[in-house]
Amino acid sequence: MFIDQDTVRTGNVVLVWDGLRKPETRQSGTVNYNVGVLINPADPSYAELEQMVANKINKGIFRGNFPANGNNPLGKVVDASKFGQQYTGWMKISAGSSQGICGILDANYNAVNPMAFDTILFPGCVMQLIVDCWDYDNINKGVSFGLQGIMVVDSAAPRIEGLGGGKSAAELAAAFGQGGGAPAPAAAAPAVGAGQGFPSPPAPSAPPAPSAPPAKVMLPAAKGVTYEAYVAANWTDEQMIAGGVLQA
Repeated sequence: MFIDQDTVRTGNVVLVWDGLRKPETRQSGTVNYNVGVLINPADPSYAELEQMVANKINKGIFRGNFPANGNNPLGKVVDASKFGQQYTGWMKISAGSSQGICGILDANYNAVNPMAFDTILFPGCVMQLIVDCWDYDNINKGVSFGLQGIMVVDSAAPRIEGLGGGKSAAELAAAFGQGGGAPAPAAAAPAVGAGQGFPSPPAPSAPPAPSAPPAKVMLPAAKGVTYEAYVAANWTDEQMIAGGVLQA
C-alpha cells in the first residue's frame, strides 16, 4: 500500500537474494546493501510499484524520456525452473540502500538482532518491504527501488534450494559419494624404491652437537680483570681487542 506518494509497503514477497550480509560495491565506489525478492503481480502493491516508477520516470530527471537501455526495477519475469513452478508468472525485483543495512522487524514488530539473521534470512522466507523510488543518470541510467525497511512475516517458510553457487546438496552427495557414502581413505604413498629391489634408505643420523664457542683469552694488559668483568662494564669484544686486553 502507499505510505505516501513516493513510498510503498509491499504485500508478501519471497526472498531469493540476501545482499545485506554480502553487499555489492558499485562502479562509483558506493556499497549497496540489497535484497532480491519474488512478487506476485496480482498483489495490489505491484500496481502501486508500477505507478511509483511511472511517476519517477515522468516527473524526475528523465521528464518522460526514459532511455531505451535504462534500468527498470520492474518487468523481470521469474524463471520458474530456477525458483519453482509455484512462482510461474511472478516477477523479480530488487531494492537496496547505500546507507547500510535497513531496519528489520520480525512478525511481532520486534527489531531483529543481526546475530539472528542466519536463522530468518534465507531463500524462501516471506517478508514485506518498504521501498521508495529514485532515478539516476551517471555511469548508468535508470530507476531503482530504495530499501527503507523489512518485516519478516514467515521465517519458517520452505527454503528454496539450489540458489547458492554450485550444486545442490543432493547433487553433491551423488557426485562425491554416489549416494552420500563416506569417501574412501586415500592410499598411502609407497616407500621410495618399494617393490623395485632397492635397499631401504638408511635411518637419518642424529644432528651434530653444537660446538662450544672459543674461550676468550685475556692479555697481560688486562692486569687480571676477567672478560666477564669487562662485559659487565659494557665493553664489547671489539673495544677490548682495540684496547689490547683481549686476544683477537
